Amino acid sequence: MSPACQGRTRTLCRSEVYGTLSQQSAHPGAYHSEVLRNGTERDYGIKYLADGDVINTQAPSRRKSIKIDPAQLRGTVDQLTAYFLVKQQLGRTGSCGAVVPVYDGNEVYRMRFTYIKDETLVPDRHQHFGGTTRLCEIVRDVVAANPDVEESTYDRARLWYARLLPDGRMLPVRMEYETPFGNVNGYLADINGFGLHLNFEGE
Repeated sequence: MSPACQGRTRTLCRSEVYGTLSQQSAHPGAYHSEVLRNGTERDYGIKYLADGDVINTQAPSRRKSIKIDPAQLRGTVDQLTAYFLVKQQLGRTGSCGAVVPVYDGNEVYRMRFTYIKDETLVPDRHQHFGGTTRLCEIVRDVVAANPDVEESTYDRARLWYARLLPDGRMLPVRMEYETPFGNVNGYLADINGFGLHLNFEGE
């Protein structure tokens, strides 16, 4: 699956996480993210230990960073795992209501997921997907913030989930993020896997 994004800032990113999965949960082992925003590169790395400790493995840089109490990191997961946990919950129960503690290598916050409504999307010039979706809102409740606005991420987001996979799991097909740099829109471009080859790219 690959996303296509539109926004007022030029942002490219690649994130990956390794860990273990079960039927109802996910436990990250290591997370890495590379972000290129308006010509500036940022790298983030996190390692999750078996005893519950979380270690920032990011290489030293000239960027501003904040000191975080290790106790605040225990029990957190990365952003990708947070999204995965809610996606799994949606598939099982149809509900996206959840609060997930997150450390992204920069800030500590709680991702608060709330169900808004069911909505039928129609194709547009960015994406030709159309169908019934479940709209969920995300609000970031910041626990430890970085004062440097250049290190900030989104404050609030809306995601439209649809059942696209044979096993009933739901995927976000459209996304809207409110950030200090302007609004960013994301669209599911395609699915290649799970026995499917679907393309949703617009014009």
